Amino acid sequence: MTDTQIVIVGAGPVAMTAGLLLARFGIESILLEAVPRRRPIGSRSLCTQRDVLDVLERIGIGEQLVAEGVTWKLGRTYYRQRELFRITFPESGQAHYPPFVNIGQDRIENWLERRIASEALTEIRYRHEMVGIASNTDQVAVTVSKETGAE
Repeated sequence: MTDTQIVIVGAGPVAMTAGLLLARFGIESILLEAVPRRRPIGSRSLCTQRDVLDVLERIGIGEQLVAEGVTWKLGRTYYRQRELFRITFPESGQAHYPPFVNIGQDRIENWLERRIASEALTEIRYRHEMVGIASNTDQVAVTVSKETGAE
């Protein structure tokens, strides 16, 4: 690897967002991901709230997520055809986005990865597992095992 200002270990949604936010300030970053590719299988998250959408808009994907997802202001919990709970989320003054958008994490990761592909200062390196780290007062050195093939 070359000298890089920022190395981010992992390429999940938080890491990809961090890399893209750094790029807004002209800071280069490389995301190291051990797996061979992004695996869009299922979702660990199905709902994104307004403040997260605000952050994702700063990197250029907030509108796409709202357009693709399902927006809502009312949440209901059912058990066997009977409503147990109901909560209404109020509008927030000048808010641009709705309180929540239902959209799977895999879709958010897809939009983040597309955005990274168009960003010269942010790069994902799949099959690159961090296996060591060392530091002194001047620098940090990261050791990477390339082509790990880890799934």
